[in-house]
Amino acid sequence: MAAESKPDTTAIPSPKPTPVRPVRHSMTIAWVMLALVAIAVISVFYAVRSRGGAQARVAEQAQKLQAAVNRIASTAQGHVSAAASDVAGSNWGKAQDDLNQAGEEITSLEQIAPRSLRGAVEEARSRLGRAQEAVGRQDESAAQRIDDLKQAVSGLSDEPG
Repeated sequence: MAAESKPDTTAIPSPKPTPVRPVRHSMTIAWVMLALVAIAVISVFYAVRSRGGAQARVAEQAQKLQAAVNRIASTAQGHVSAAASDVAGSNWGKAQDDLNQAGEEITSLEQIAPRSLRGAVEEARSRLGRAQEAVGRQDESAAQRIDDLKQAVSGLSDEPG
């Protein structure tokens, strides 16, 4: 005889999948998006802030460079003025020495001057050569050449005088 088979009730039924609660899922996504937006805003803030700091550092360096150019131009101007006095006193050797020292200052300016002054520095170098040549020949045009050099050197500084 055949025994009737009954379903096995000892087996553990499989759990039902937990339904996703749409509100809870949406809130999680909203918080994640809010966090990402906050991170983006903070990143932009610091990027702008650091750029502003970099601009301030560049401006400070430009001021320091201009101060150095002014000091060197002032020193060169002093040597050129001394050379003019020496020429007026017919002390040609001392005038040549003073022009050589002015030439060293102009060389320094050639190395550090910003692009905006490169043309003026080249002009000063050219006028220096003409002044040195006139002084070397003890030419009567030496005083005028030195005055021309004085004007060129005074144009290198943003300070008056």
